[in-house]
Amino acid sequence: MSKNPSAPIKTDRIILGDCIAAMNALPEGCVDLVFADPPYNLQLAHNLHRPEGGKVAAVDDDWDKFASLKTYDDFTRAWLKAARRILKPDGAIWTIGSYHNIFRVGAALQDAGFWILNDIVWRKANPMPNFRGRRFTNAHETMIWAARGPESRYRFNYAAMKALNDDVQMRSDWYFPLCTGAERLRDGISMVLAGPPNAGKSTLLNALAGREAAIVSDIAGTTRDRIEVPVSLGGVAFVLTDTAGLAENSEDQIERIGIDRARQAVEQADIVLWLGDPAESPRDDAIRVAARMDRPDYVPDPHADLAISAHSGENMTELVARMMDKARHFLPTEGAYALHKRQRDAVTQMVEHLCAAEREGDLLLVAEYLRLARDAMDRLIGRSGVEDMLDSLFSRFCIGK
Repeated sequence: MSKNPSAPIKTDRIILGDCIAAMNALPEGCVDLVFADPPYNLQLAHNLHRPEGGKVAAVDDDWDKFASLKTYDDFTRAWLKAARRILKPDGAIWTIGSYHNIFRVGAALQDAGFWILNDIVWRKANPMPNFRGRRFTNAHETMIWAARGPESRYRFNYAAMKALNDDVQMRSDWYFPLCTGAERLRDGISMVLAGPPNAGKSTLLNALAGREAAIVSDIAGTTRDRIEVPVSLGGVAFVLTDTAGLAENSEDQIERIGIDRARQAVEQADIVLWLGDPAESPRDDAIRVAARMDRPDYVPDPHADLAISAHSGENMTELVARMMDKARHFLPTEGAYALHKRQRDAVTQMVEHLCAAEREGDLLLVAEYLRLARDAMDRLIGRSGVEDMLDSLFSRFCIGK
């Protein structure tokens, strides 16, 4: 939001509540930009299970359930109407969705008077597999960028977007890769502790970190957001993440946000320690840990990979050994280099441009590809010198009409 002399509003705040009612309570024409992440209407009629029988932690909350497509369309038109009312004449909207809903949202956008500028394909680096093997893996989501109307003078910072894309024009397909190999050696292997409330996640995090990094309590729901702690185990850097307990049903809105973030963390993690029912593990590759073997009421579970006690330290050495065994798959091989994203992208672009130059027969295009490759090299090593390269290149041949 931004201030509007004709419709002053209080800025820098979070409004928690029904989105339509909250937008209807705002003054007309007071917002520059709306980003909407509406319910996807996933239409999950049954539980999803992995091939070995484990339950998939899918979104099946009430807010994503609609009686019919018409009900969903009515909801979509209602929030779009509210969003368009509060947008300034030159405002814009971004909305994201999957194949379940984005086409209906796009049609409703146009019906409401919005002017679509682009659709962006966000390619996921770690999409959830299709467990039944009956469809393609759903590996992308779609974002729609639209102006309030066809006459809107929307804002687009072309130079900034190009700079974010290593000085190459930003395209409409976006890919955010996970770091791999040597980058994990430098940045840390992501390991998430997940499970139901009061499963012992925070206690185990503190034991692995060697300090009281997380609050431990017998009260369910003590951890409501992700807590990240960098540690070194066996000479390898890890980033441990404690998460909110994955309760089946919660009436607490803040707790539900924490649960959603916990699910996202599980999907994105390199390694998952699952401290719940082994049959409900959210990932096939998770280490299924029975974390309270020191309790009087503990009953051994033959399906757990390992039983431990973070209090007494029993079997903690074995747990770390299993973590290290998992970590080896993410560590670099001999001779690998640790690159951050900017360096990796520069190397990738340099190779692409050199390969394009090798295939090209037109000297003008060859020169352009070589210039782009040199630009990528300069960005990689932090050196400029484009003019010198061009002077040397173009001094060798003559260009006519």
